[in-house]
Amino acid sequence: MLLAQECYYRAGGLVPVKPIHIESLMLHQGARQSSQNEKKQAFLASYKDQLQFDDRDVCIIISTSANNPAPIDMAIYAKEAGALTISLQSLEYQHQPSRHPSGKRLEQVVDEVLNTHVPLGDGVLSVDQLQYAPVSTVLGATLLNALFAQIIELMHAQGARVPVFGSSNLGGNNNDALIDQYGQRIHF
Repeated sequence: MLLAQECYYRAGGLVPVKPIHIESLMLHQGARQSSQNEKKQAFLASYKDQLQFDDRDVCIIISTSANNPAPIDMAIYAKEAGALTISLQSLEYQHQPSRHPSGKRLEQVVDEVLNTHVPLGDGVLSVDQLQYAPVSTVLGATLLNALFAQIIELMHAQGARVPVFGSSNLGGNNNDALIDQYGQRIHF
């Protein structure tokens, strides 16, 4: 959820970004329970009607291990609605078995993969048998912001009006008009 929040309502970031909040998958609702829910078969089925994907959308599914049912189901639901799907994951985990009933891993379901190259276990430092210094969040945030920067540059090069938030601390921005424009689908 940290990475989804990183890109939402962000100065210098794209306006039409909407994080999907499923409270029982969020750490602040109980870290252990969140982890268990992500691994439950068909956990997202009861939330499917709340997801509002269509063929204009791009759904970025964030899962370092990419083998749990909840992110895989999210990708399936988004694709069924016609959305382009992109995973943000580490292909270092690709030999870990899927927990999804289909036997598929996330990279086998989505249209595109952004590979973070995060090592198994997430930590990049070790002493004796202790692995520490996790990097999935910082690498994920970097890749997401780089992706959005490329999108902004492409839109600009094509002469499109680029919906980017200005800093609310500096004034002189067009944020209110942008919020009005996208507020039907995104709750700001």
